[in-house]
Amino acid sequence: MMTTTSQKIRSIPALIILMIMVFCCQTALAAGGEPWIETDQRVYQGEDIRVRFFNAPGYSNDWICIVPVGAPDTEAGDFQYIPAGARQGVLTFRSPRPGRYEVRAYYNYRSGGYLVSARNRFKVEYPGQHPSPDRGYHEPGPPPPGHRGHCIDRCRDDFEATLTGCREHSKPGYQRRCERKAKEEERRCVDWCNYR
Repeated sequence: MMTTTSQKIRSIPALIILMIMVFCCQTALAAGGEPWIETDQRVYQGEDIRVRFFNAPGYSNDWICIVPVGAPDTEAGDFQYIPAGARQGVLTFRSPRPGRYEVRAYYNYRSGGYLVSARNRFKVEYPGQHPSPDRGYHEPGPPPPGHRGHCIDRCRDDFEATLTGCREHSKPGYQRRCERKAKEEERRCVDWCNYR
């Protein structure tokens, strides 16, 4: 009888260790990679906006929103919850009025609050407005004749809004890469304004 009791006592710590290992593995699998979201296009002209999300933890309170560029992280904008358990997928939003926008993912909102897990920018233009042939950059729309300075001001405003978003990230090296990319985009935008 003592042998059976001591075997039961030994199996309890083993069971606890097994439960801890299962929990840790599930957490590691949920973390599976860095959160990422993207739109199916960089520029829209009234079409629905399809937002692909990846590496979501799958909580019922994960959500994605669309807000104007420069809006505070506490701005909910047009939002949708990600279906519980979904780690990747697509959400479809109606196109907002023309302007520059950012799609943001808020994963594990209950404990993280308004902490943006991932973000991506896009633009909505008036129908018939054509994107620039320059790779990766889309023109801000033709400035009215004689208003080159207004066009350049818009480029600089977008640059400042982008820098604000860059500075909100605390990951090492991300801020520098983000700021460098923002400066390149501002330069291309100003060049486009000067070319017109």
